[in-house]
Amino acid sequence: MDVKEKLHEIKIDLILESTKQLFVEKGYENTTMNEVAKNVNISKSTLYTYFPSKEELLIKILIKATKNSHFDYVRAIEEAGTAFEKMTAFAMQLYRCYETQPEFIKLHDAMTHIIRNQEKLSDEAKKELYDTQRKSGDLFREIFQQGMEDGTLNKDLDLKLSMNYFIVSAQSLVILCLESKCYTVNEYTTMIGYMLKGFQADK
Repeated sequence: MDVKEKLHEIKIDLILESTKQLFVEKGYENTTMNEVAKNVNISKSTLYTYFPSKEELLIKILIKATKNSHFDYVRAIEEAGTAFEKMTAFAMQLYRCYETQPEFIKLHDAMTHIIRNQEKLSDEAKKELYDTQRKSGDLFREIFQQGMEDGTLNKDLDLKLSMNYFIVSAQSLVILCLESKCYTVNEYTTMIGYMLKGFQADK
């Protein structure tokens, strides 16, 4: 990477970090691209050369955070043994991720909406989002496949639906714990255990 490319990368990171804090403070819907540009001391037209829309800015923030936390998930899962232990480790790492980055709880609804409605994203952003989600999905798919092969998980489970159900349910529980304060971390762990029993193979 030459100096020009490195400076470009630094500028991108600066915009993403600054915008993330702005979204958290003002709310995603209430933040304008004018405010984003002003916050990093560039013109609005220059900002659009980096990010063609506010939606793309938010998704790039999500992609960066997902890539940065991927190794933590891998390490947590590798340190566990059975498929059940790996799924529990994944759920606990998810809790820690949101606990250490509470801004993503505040931005969760906006991110979910954009992921489901990608028409305002560039082709490049769509591909990067797809690749990032696939990488995370592959990690979790390996756990389910391990459990089905070793007999700890029900082999009749629909793999894709089961994965989505577990991840979405765990995310919702984390938000209830950390944002709404409905449950403690111990209660979260217990509920994850209850959920896992639904995947268990008949003995």
